[in-house]
Amino acid sequence: MEPDSEVKTSEYSNHENFAFFQNNCRVGNTTISNVNPVTLSGGITINGTLTSTNMQFVGGTISGTNALAGLLVWSGGIFAAGSATAIATNSTLIVAGGGNNMDLNAVVFTNHGAVTWASGTLRGGNGTTVYNYGSWDCQSDQQFNSAYGGAGVTFNNYGTLRKSGGAGEFSSYTLFTAGVLFNQLAGMIAVQNGTNGLELAFQGSANLLGGYRRKGAIRF
Repeated sequence: MEPDSEVKTSEYSNHENFAFFQNNCRVGNTTISNVNPVTLSGGITINGTLTSTNMQFVGGTISGTNALAGLLVWSGGIFAAGSATAIATNSTLIVAGGGNNMDLNAVVFTNHGAVTWASGTLRGGNGTTVYNYGSWDCQSDQQFNSAYGGAGVTFNNYGTLRKSGGAGEFSSYTLFTAGVLFNQLAGMIAVQNGTNGLELAFQGSANLLGGYRRKGAIRF
C-alpha cells in the first residue's frame, strides 16, 4: 500500500503487486491470499483482522487493536505501546529476531494459536500483559525481561508453555527475568529433554496453579 493509505475491509487474491503495508498505512479487516510474502514495515495501524498465509514483520511499528491470522514471521520492528494484538486460532507467530531486541512495551498480547520463539530477546514493561491460550514454544536460550520497567510484565499461561530447544541444562536456559510475573493459571509447562537436558527459569514472581511435564529442569 502507498504511504498514508487506508484499507478498511478488503479481500485480495493472488494480487502480485500487493506486497507490503508501510509508512502510516491504516488497515481494517483484510484478507490477502498471496503466494508472495506480505511485508509489514514503517508505521502501520491495524484495527481489525489481517489475514495472510505469509506475513513478514521486518521493521517499524504495528499499532491499534487487532488480530493477526495465518502466518507472521517477526524479525524486526516493535508492537507500539498501548496496542493490543492477538494471534488468532490456528495461526502461527514465529519470533525470529536473531540477536535483536523484540519489544512489547505496554502492550496487551494474546495468543490463541502457536508462538514459536526461535530467537530474539523479548522486552516489555509498563504493564505489558501476555495471555497464552495456545502454545508458546521456547526453541532457544533467550530471555523475556522487563527492560522498560514501570509496572513490569505479566505472563498469564492458560495453554502450554514449552521448552523444546537450547544449549542444555546448567549451561544456558530460557529465562523470565525479575520484573516478569509468571501466572501459571491453567494449562501446562512442558520442558522436553535435549542432549544434556533443557532448562526453563523464572527469576521473578510466579503463581503456579497448572500442571508440569518435564524431562529437563524448571527453576524458580
